[in-house]
Amino acid sequence: MQPDDSIEYRFKAVEQDLEVLRRHLSEYVRVREHDLQLTSISDTAIRVEREVQNIKQEMQVMNTRLAAQDKQQDKIQISVLKWAVSIFVGIAVSIVTAVLLYFILRPGG
Repeated sequence: MQPDDSIEYRFKAVEQDLEVLRRHLSEYVRVREHDLQLTSISDTAIRVEREVQNIKQEMQVMNTRLAAQDKQQDKIQISVLKWAVSIFVGIAVSIVTAVLLYFILRPGG
């Protein structure tokens, strides 16, 4: 082998090593990108799960409040209904009393 052949042989070996290194680096970059994407997806999934839990808790609180409001409205409606019935009965008793007094106290009756 001549010195030029030896240098050329070494140069080709270095080029091959560089090509192998370039391929490994390229694969590493792709793997790293996938790792980053998976990490991003995982973080997003965790955030969505937290938001879903928060929404569920808010819905429970809102349902409790609505149930309390419904009970309060029922109490108010019953109170108003009692008041209306009382007035109706009062008017009916007044009318019956007035009619009875009319027949009892009328002259010639």
